[in-house]
Amino acid sequence: MTLAFLIAAVLIGADEPKNPLFATVDLDRGETVQVRLPGGGRATVKLLEIKETRDSRREAPRRAEVTVEISGRTATLTSGNDRLPAR
Repeated sequence: MTLAFLIAAVLIGADEPKNPLFATVDLDRGETVQVRLPGGGRATVKLLEIKETRDSRREAPRRAEVTVEISGRTATLTSGNDRLPAR
C-alpha cells in the first residue's frame, strides 16, 4: 500500500517540471561563466576576489567575503558562522 501511494504521488507530480529559483556556480578566482537563469535568461558571473578570516587557534574559517561581478554589476557577499550569505 505504501509503495502504491508513493508511485501515485510521483506520477501525479510528474506532469509539471519544477524550475529552480536560483542558480549555483563553482568558480575559481578570475573565472567567468555564463549561467542560464530560471526564467530562460542568461547572466555572466565572474569571481573577482575572496577574503577569508580564520580562527587563530585552529585555522577554522570564521568569515568569508567574495566580490562578484554579475552581468556588469559588482556585489560583495558575506558569509560566516551563524550568518547566511548576505549582500
